Amino acid sequence: CQDFLWRVRFALHMELRRYDNRLTFAHQAQVAENLGYVGEGNRGVEMMMKEFYRTLRRVAELNKMLLKLFDQAIINGGATESAEILDTDF
Repeated sequence: CQDFLWRVRFALHMELRRYDNRLTFAHQAQVAENLGYVGEGNRGVEMMMKEFYRTLRRVAELNKMLLKLFDQAIINGGATESAEILDTDF
């Protein structure tokens, strides 16, 4: 995840020739081309943005898991909630 996001960020900075982390529509095509995403029409941009959003979703999932672990280990002092037995089936 980190490698891909850093490559996109670097390509964006090279395209803009300045520090800016906003990947606007105006620059997506050139960034995609610089990263090797090519295709008819907008296909290169679509492929790059698909990978971009999948990567962001994965980072969000990892962040959620990490926060859950922090909550269990730090905030709750490592204690886990015990299950309540309702009957022999549950």
